[in-house]
Amino acid sequence: MRWLFGGLALLFTAYLLLSAWSLPLASMQHRAIIATFAWSLGLLTVARTATTRIIRILALLLVVPGITAGTYAFIEFETLAARVGLPATSLDILLMVVAVLITLFVAWNTIGWVFPSLVLSAIFYALFGPTMPGFLRHSGFDLNGFTNSFFLSSNGVFGSFTGIGNFIVLFVIFSAAMRTLGATEWMAQVANLLVGRFRGGPAKVAVLSSSAMGSITGASTANVAATGSVTIPLMKRSGYPATTAAAVEATASAGSQIMPPVMGATVFLMVELIGIPYIEIVSSSIIIALLLYASILITVDLHAVRHGLRGSDHIERPQNATGFLLAGLIYLTPIVVLVYSLGIAHLSPSRSALNAIAACIALIVIWRVVDGGPRGFLRGIQTSLLSFIDGVRGSVGILSLVIAASLIGGILTVTGLGARMAGIILNTADGRLFLVLLMAAATALILGLGAPTLVAYSLVALLVAPAIASMGVPLLAAHLFVFYYAILGLLTPPVAPDPFVAAGIAGSSGLKTAMKSVQLALPLYLLPFALIYHPALILDGSPTQIALASITALAGVYAACIGFEGVTVLGGRRLNIVVRAALLGAGAALMITTDPIVSVACVLIIVLAHAKLPFLLVRHEEATKVPA
Repeated sequence: MRWLFGGLALLFTAYLLLSAWSLPLASMQHRAIIATFAWSLGLLTVARTATTRIIRILALLLVVPGITAGTYAFIEFETLAARVGLPATSLDILLMVVAVLITLFVAWNTIGWVFPSLVLSAIFYALFGPTMPGFLRHSGFDLNGFTNSFFLSSNGVFGSFTGIGNFIVLFVIFSAAMRTLGATEWMAQVANLLVGRFRGGPAKVAVLSSSAMGSITGASTANVAATGSVTIPLMKRSGYPATTAAAVEATASAGSQIMPPVMGATVFLMVELIGIPYIEIVSSSIIIALLLYASILITVDLHAVRHGLRGSDHIERPQNATGFLLAGLIYLTPIVVLVYSLGIAHLSPSRSALNAIAACIALIVIWRVVDGGPRGFLRGIQTSLLSFIDGVRGSVGILSLVIAASLIGGILTVTGLGARMAGIILNTADGRLFLVLLMAAATALILGLGAPTLVAYSLVALLVAPAIASMGVPLLAAHLFVFYYAILGLLTPPVAPDPFVAAGIAGSSGLKTAMKSVQLALPLYLLPFALIYHPALILDGSPTQIALASITALAGVYAACIGFEGVTVLGGRRLNIVVRAALLGAGAALMITTDPIVSVACVLIIVLAHAKLPFLLVRHEEATKVPA
């Protein structure tokens, strides 16, 4: 089975690289190929990892039907135009059922029952529309109509979301090639050199290294597993409780999806949906991303102050640190190639990923040749092929989820529920922007529970982003708002996949880790509101407005952090509950309010909290003071 998976993975990679270069196919045929590989590779993965024999056997039995369904859609594309208005054949309906069942089966065995249940609800809604109450009612579909609309068309299983599967796989392959190159270890060493010796150093190393690698892949849960296996034990050894160590890693990895220069595959879906250039979306996210990581770094520093945690005393330093940093810049070459291709040359995401992968492979082969001579060339090629297989293995799960999301998206569009949902939100909120934002945030959080960010964003972009945009909010700001809340679904209990993965590594409680992650990410729960009320935070304004908005938001982040931790960075004084509550309120107000008087009052609260006034502090308790 391992050889079969490897062969299919390499064949899939070859197709994706060829299509990124130049392979003119109709979009429906391209999506059919992606779905065929996704189903077959996903089923082989389930067969390899399943814990029960019946699941393994069922997965293997479904491989051939899955290939048949995808191949049939590829071939029948040529006849679809002539079949418009004609009823679906029995074979059409049978293969539609096969395609849907395989998609649900792989998704269920990949991330559990939550998202497949949502897919089943959407299918039920499509089939039984006439029986639905009120605004949910629609004309409905029988099996014939469902097959024609959501299988033999570009509105369902082979919809536009499935079409971005090539972006996903290519970027995960790029991430695997970067790991093979050694970039992950180099980034961790650089982070260790920069902040490892300061108080809370191991936690700060985790934040910086996770943000760097997670930005490339956009797959935060996989990033938790990869970097957390190193950073979480390091934090625990330095004195951080297991729950805090796991929460720091989970929050940093989740937040990496909004960190330029890459931001993962979701940003390319955003480009497809709203038509705004990649470079504009990425540049608009810089300030929010920096504010998020400032929040995490401040929080881990305050935790170190509170508990007297120092930095690492045994940091392995290269003999020539400057030379190490300069020599290691070679690891950044593929990222530079990627950003140049996307932002300056304006190449397609697939072609840009192809260029970046080619840069990685060239460096891998060159280094193997330098180390081993002519034989190193073959070892370099072999290593590169293995990185391709690792990349495909890391992406097959999410591919099936994307296909499922494409089916949901098609149902929402064809039934008109997506458009009606925007109207319902607007009517319920009675035209008040803040209520619209609250309802949109709640919807995005619920849909984001248990689903990868790309899938969650694809749904909320159809359901709730139009409602925000209709209130006069710029389209980019509306989509960034729901995108950030889709990310937060990865941290929010009860599902919280990132904290639970991190808790498994740390040996802590999954639920407690999720709650601590929510605390660490608190500014991210507020910052989406800030970018709506302060468009300068997404670079929509003059330099003066951008600077003032950034400083005000940073002050709000700082106030919220010290309010939660209850200790000041300067002086290490512990604050009583009244002061902490006032700081939390001031932090939220600074990130949302546009009233200068309120902002000044909030800043005064922060200044007062640092004053040496006995009535502000916890009684009979001296805060631990640790040199910075």
